[in-house]
Order: sequence, then structure tokens, then C-alpha cells
Amino acid sequence: MGIRTTGLVSNLDTESIIKELMSVQTSKKTKIENNITKLEWKQEKWKDLNEKIYALYTDSLAKMRLQSTYLAKNATSSDDALSVSASSTAAEGAHTVKVSQMASSQYLTSAALDSSVTSSTLLSDLGFSTDGSAVITFKKEGEDAVSLTVDSDTTVYDFITAAKDAGLNASYDTSNYRLFISSKTSGTDGAFSITSNTSTSVAERTAVKTAVGFDSLSSASQATVNEQLNAYRDAIVSGDSAAELTAQTAIEDIALKTITDRVSDETEATYRAGLASDSDFSQTELDQLIEDALASQSVTDELDAKALSVSNAFSNYATAIENETLSSDGSLTNLGLENVTYSIANGTATYNAMTSGATLVGAANGGIVYNGVSLTGSSNTYTVNGLTFTVNSQAAVGETISINVSKDIDTAYQSVKDFVTQYNELLQEMNDLYYADSASGYDVLTDDEKEQMTDDQIDKWETKIKDSLLRNDSTLGSLLSTMKTGLSSMTTVNGTQYALANFGIATGDYSEKGLLHIYGDEEDSYGADFTDKLKTALENDPDTVMSVLTQITGNLYSAMTEKMSSSSISSALTFYNDKQLDSQKDNYEEQLADMEDRLTALEDRYYEQFTAMETAMANITSTQSTLASMMGTSTSS
Repeated sequence: MGIRTTGLVSNLDTESIIKELMSVQTSKKTKIENNITKLEWKQEKWKDLNEKIYALYTDSLAKMRLQSTYLAKNATSSDDALSVSASSTAAEGAHTVKVSQMASSQYLTSAALDSSVTSSTLLSDLGFSTDGSAVITFKKEGEDAVSLTVDSDTTVYDFITAAKDAGLNASYDTSNYRLFISSKTSGTDGAFSITSNTSTSVAERTAVKTAVGFDSLSSASQATVNEQLNAYRDAIVSGDSAAELTAQTAIEDIALKTITDRVSDETEATYRAGLASDSDFSQTELDQLIEDALASQSVTDELDAKALSVSNAFSNYATAIENETLSSDGSLTNLGLENVTYSIANGTATYNAMTSGATLVGAANGGIVYNGVSLTGSSNTYTVNGLTFTVNSQAAVGETISINVSKDIDTAYQSVKDFVTQYNELLQEMNDLYYADSASGYDVLTDDEKEQMTDDQIDKWETKIKDSLLRNDSTLGSLLSTMKTGLSSMTTVNGTQYALANFGIATGDYSEKGLLHIYGDEEDSYGADFTDKLKTALENDPDTVMSVLTQITGNLYSAMTEKMSSSSISSALTFYNDKQLDSQKDNYEEQLADMEDRLTALEDRYYEQFTAMETAMANITSTQSTLASMMGTSTSS
């Protein structure tokens, strides 16, 4: 839009006139904007309400339809050293449990190391051989072994990492200077061994390094070769052919690169020596010379010979690993440890004795005798016959402990009470929204109107509108009807008709619009003075209570499931027409865009008309001036 200059001839306030002319049309735009704002508020209100309805559906209502809710059992132990809990299937009455043994995990703690030792300390600095002959093996019961071949780069951290790779807990405490290694689970399933042995394949390992030209490599390349040799050995031991090939290829590439690098350097040196000056240097020419040199027969033969030499060395190394024997070398004493081996019999792991100052706690299965039946397990928790026992301390071992199981009336009662509380809170909010006062005469505030009001006044104004958005809403009304009708329905059990009211779960005054009360509930001001029918029924006839309540709440659950099924106007798991509201919002936004285009065009037309008027008046004034001049008179008065 260009610069508009108006009123120069007519002396009219064109801007104000056009603004007044546009005000009627602009009010139509404001109405659409207000509709969008109200719809967004309505969507927010429904989204919040939907979450609460769905919470009732998945929480207390879902629980109420299950028989287990009404069959809760209470179990008590005569000794705190053994705790017990009961499921709904537990047999009522007296039980006995005798704890024969506690389950334990395996713990290995090293002797104190020198205070200078950290996780980055090299094992070679602690006295380990670095020629590849020292192999530390971690083996957890039922799992593959993990080996660590010690070389010049191996650190305390690498030792810890290998232990973790074997499925163990491992750490180095820099305050106490000790290694702590333990199984992650209790019982003999968590037993583990740690051994340090001398490998008979060390000569073949050295032969590989010789074939590669290890001594002439950079320190970084040497570290890579050692790392890949360790990976190669682990791959052979575990039978991982893919990892074996990867490690061998990585080392072969390093060996061949030493040749290609040497040839490249020699070619470049020769090329530069033949240049008259640095300005004659050409990278393209040099690259071609290097490519030609590497393709020469002599270099190709040298590369082939190197590859064959390294390959043969690896073949011998693989054979040596497959046929090697490991003999204990005692090097773990450098870490304050020693070889740990075990054998398992009768649910207990037996270990070799510790003599180096290391401390070992063995793994053992637990055992109890329940009602005369012996049970064992890898943990100190047992589940049997609907009961779960947990041995809490060594004090329980050897003791015969009495267990008593009875109906848990209080838990069943509390489950019903929790449902009624959650239902009432939701129903009250739904009633407030559906029966809200009208907000007639309250429109969304404009920015100009907000400027004339305090924040508190604005909040109260908008709250009045928001609270009325679901007033007499048909979808909300249908939900309210479903919930109230569902819980006021009757069902037949053993030929007799029952309703919730038969068990003291009933509505109160009509003005409460369907809120439920539990007769005899001291926390309910309405129902506190009535006879407690629910607890009495749970004590005397729990099966009937269970049948009635599961059927009535189950029917409501099914009705609500149907209410939130997906349709053309609503999404799944949604109790309101979210798709329809989204569509309405899209329509409003399209109307707003069209209205904005029409208003812009109308305003432009008004300005064009007033500009045309100004032009016409200017022409008239000019003509008058010309005529007056011809007649020798002035147009001014």
C-alpha cells in the first residue's frame, strides 16, 4: 500500500471518515476472532476434562470391575525378620515358614593398593607383564567368559571395564584404594571367577607384531595394534568370526600403510629435488607420480608379500589360541587380588581360600520351608500359594515363623471409597460446567478494553466466559447421563435384584445432582449418621458384594469404552468431539482470512473514492481559477 495523501482540497478528515465507515465491517472481523478465542478456550476446557474422565476410567473404575479388588487378603508375620504380603488368591488361615538359609551375592574386595594408584594407572607399572602373555579372565556363572590381555597400554580402568563387560559390578575406590567387584544378583546364578594366567600363544602374538613392523610404528599405531590383537584373541575364544576378521583387517591395513606411506614420501622427495624452484610445484603432477609408483610391479610385489606375511602370522596365532593352555601366573596379586575359582553344590558356591589380603563373600541360594515344603531360590523373596515372603535379616535363619492370612475388609472398603471420591470430584466438576450460569453479555475483551481494566478484573471477566462454555453442552450432558444412569442401575445375583444402595452407596439430596455417599463413612458429613451397610456386607457376604459391584461398574466401564471410541467427529480415547472442534476452528480461520482480504479491499476502495473526489474538486478549482483569470476577476472572495 502506497502513501495516502487525502483532504488537501476538501479539508475533510478523510482518515476519520474512512475509519468510521470501516468500523461496522471491522466488527464482523472481531466477532470471528472472538469465536476463535472462545473455541480455543472450549478446546482447552474439554482437554482438561477429558484427562480427568479418562483417569477415572483407567484408575478406580477399572479397579472396581475386577473381582480381586473385593477379595483382598491381609497377611501378618510373627517376626519382623520375615515380611509377608498376600494376593487375593492366598488361602486364609495359619501358615508356618522356617528359614533355612539366606540368599547372598558374591563380593570380592582387594587388599589396599598404594595411594598413588588411580584408574588410569598402567598394569605394567603394577608389575604385570606386557608381552601379551598375561590374560585375565572373568567368568560369570552361565555366561560367556570375557578376557583381558595385558599389554603396555592396559590400565586399571580397562580391568574394571572388562569385569563390567562380564556382567559384574566393578569399581575402584580412590579413598580406600581398593577394588570392589560383585555380582549383580544374589544366589549361585551370580557366582563368578577371576583368573590370571600365562598364555602359551604369546610367541605367535609377537610374530604378528614382527610381521607388521611394530617397533617402527608410531605410538598411536602401536596402541591400535595392541588393541586389535586383544580383540582378535577374544573373537577367537568366543567364536565371533566377524569380529576376528575386523581385527585382522585393521592390523593388516596398518602394515600395508607403512609401505604406501614410505613410497609416497620417497616419490615426493625425489619430485621436489628435481624442481628448479618451488613455483614449479604441481600437486596434480605429484599425485600422478605417487599413483604410478604405487602401481609399479616392485611396490605391488612388496605389498603382496607383506599381506601374505601378516596373514600367515595371524593363521599361526589363531591356531595357537585355539590350542593354547593357560597356567596360573599369580599376577592378580599386583591388584591386591588372587585367582578366584568356585564349585557349586547344594545351592552354595565353594571357593578357593584367599591368602593375599583380598576379602571374598561367597554366593549362595536361599531356602525356606513353607508348611513343610522346602523351597529354594536365588533371592530372598519367595512367592507361593498367593503369598510373597521376604527374608529381611539373618535373624530369621533357623526360626519357625507364624503367618496368618485373613480377609482384608479395610482394603476392599477403601477401594470402594477411593472410587466414590474420584467419581464425586469429577461429577461435581461436570455438573458445575453443564449447569453453569449464562455468560450472556460477556464478550471476549479487546486490547483497548483490557487497557481500562486491572489484571484481576480481566481474569474474573474471562473466567465467567470460560466457566459457561460447556453450559448445556449436548456431549457433556450425554456423558453425565451415562455415568449417573450406569451407577443407579440394578443387576441380578442369584435371583435377587441389587443396586448400589443395597450396600449403603447412594445419592443424597437432589440438589447434589447425583453425587454418591457411603453410609457410615465418618468422613462423609451426609452419610456419617447412617448404618454402615458396606462393611457389614463385605464381612458377611463378600461374594455378593463382589458380584453386584463388578457387574454395575463393569457395565459403566463398557459404556464409557463405547463413548470414547473413534468416529468421524472424535478421536479414540476421547470423550468429546475433538475432530469436530478442530474442523470448526479451521472454518473460522478461513472466514477470518477471507474477511481480512475483504476489509483490505474495501478500505482501498474508500481511499480510491475519496482520492477521486479530491482530484475532481482540484480540477473544478483549477477551472474556476482559469475562467476568473480570463474575465479579469479573482476567485477569492
